[in-house]
Amino acid sequence: MNNDEFQLTLQQKEAVEYLNGPSIISAGPGSGKTRTLTAKAAQLIQMNYPTDRLLAITFTNKANKELTERLVKYTGFHAHYFPNVSTCHSWCVQILKYFSSKVGLNTPFSIFSASIHKEAVQFVLKALNINLTFTDDIINTLSLAKISGDPFGYISRMNNNQTMRQIYDAHEELLLEQNAVTLTAFFSIHGTS
Repeated sequence: MNNDEFQLTLQQKEAVEYLNGPSIISAGPGSGKTRTLTAKAAQLIQMNYPTDRLLAITFTNKANKELTERLVKYTGFHAHYFPNVSTCHSWCVQILKYFSSKVGLNTPFSIFSASIHKEAVQFVLKALNINLTFTDDIINTLSLAKISGDPFGYISRMNNNQTMRQIYDAHEELLLEQNAVTLTAFFSIHGTS
């Protein structure tokens, strides 16, 4: 199989032929990302790269299904040979499951939806006698603090840092009590002190 079978553009061919490390293929809808990922995976498999060592992350279930179907079609391998072709969210859940005990979680754990997370933050705010008007802003701040990689450093630079630190600590305590994470936890779990 060669790249001409996939009808790749010059940029897509460059991405497929790049072999000096991981690649990120990012482009708009309908631009051929799935075709490029399929061609790259097929090339690596043709070079005897183990299928279970391929990691291909898509954003949507639709793209994941399409990528898996194309891999099966072009390589002749069954879908179970591609365990690491996944959506971002599914892959992150697998990582959390694998490392759950290292971050204070027991399996199974809960992942709070946006609405449940909002209720949890409102519960924390009520317990701390803080006006619920700021719930959405506080949720955003909690997320940004976690994503920063240094939540306490992020919070310390805020004008209301003592109040925000109380909220953050109470929020983390609630998550641990509930054996839960929020969607932000896919990127950063229970801040370190």
